[in-house]
Amino acid sequence: MESFLNARAEELVPGGLMLISFPAMPDGTPVIDTIIGSIFNFIGSCLIEMARMGMINERKAYNFVVPMYTPTPKEMESIIQRNGALHWLSKVPIEVTHSKSPAWNKGNIYCTGFVEEVDKAYAAQFNNDMESFLNARAQELVPGGLMLILIATLPDGIPLSKTIVGKHYDFLGSCLYDLAKMGLLSEEKVDSFNFPVFFPFVGEFEKLIRRNGNFSIERMGMFTHPLIHKAQSAEYWVPLFRASFEGLFLKHFGEQVVDQIFNYYSKRLEQNISFALNEITHEEIELFIVLKRN
Repeated sequence: MESFLNARAEELVPGGLMLISFPAMPDGTPVIDTIIGSIFNFIGSCLIEMARMGMINERKAYNFVVPMYTPTPKEMESIIQRNGALHWLSKVPIEVTHSKSPAWNKGNIYCTGFVEEVDKAYAAQFNNDMESFLNARAQELVPGGLMLILIATLPDGIPLSKTIVGKHYDFLGSCLYDLAKMGLLSEEKVDSFNFPVFFPFVGEFEKLIRRNGNFSIERMGMFTHPLIHKAQSAEYWVPLFRASFEGLFLKHFGEQVVDQIFNYYSKRLEQNISFALNEITHEEIELFIVLKRN
């Protein structure tokens, strides 16, 4: 690591940033007690068994060592990088799934931003999740340590349903209701299905961080996703949504109908891909923010 850091220091200008993603062990947990440790143990037992069978040299099998070291968080606590999935909630707000709740989200599969009670429920869940996230990261960082965050957000005052992503969520939701009318899905199941995602407004996200009090905002920048202008094809959206949401569909609707859902969605989208271009839509914002531990 010393050689690696020295080499990178020569490549960066003063004040330049380097993003590092690094596997680390919980404090006090030996590698042997993890999935990685179990895999290495299995490989080791296979080598010994092969040696006993005469397939490899026994001495080499017993002396084989993987050249790897996994540090604990306390050895890597000056900088943390988190990106890509902070708009995913730990759970769907329970009140949006109940028919007798004022926040029941019937007719939608996400927080559109138009129904006040639904928006409040999603925002409260997001705030709770982020508060827990920030408090946990604050325990890992030394004072003055940095955390780099990349998160999908919305321009202030623009609801998600007015963005390209929101339009595609709406279209996928309409496909689910089509399948319910065909008798392939339960309408009750569709009514209670919601994505556990929430795109905060940029201003609200900034307020949340300042209210938490563990971090100061050092830098903040906004940009649009580089692929968003090339994303007007079913070949882009169908694999993306299947990779993102297939697990949710499996859990909620059952394995037997998941292929039908995505096959129907793909067919409908190929026929109607221009739907998002027929209305004025906005773009969600990728927010890059550098936080310093107080």
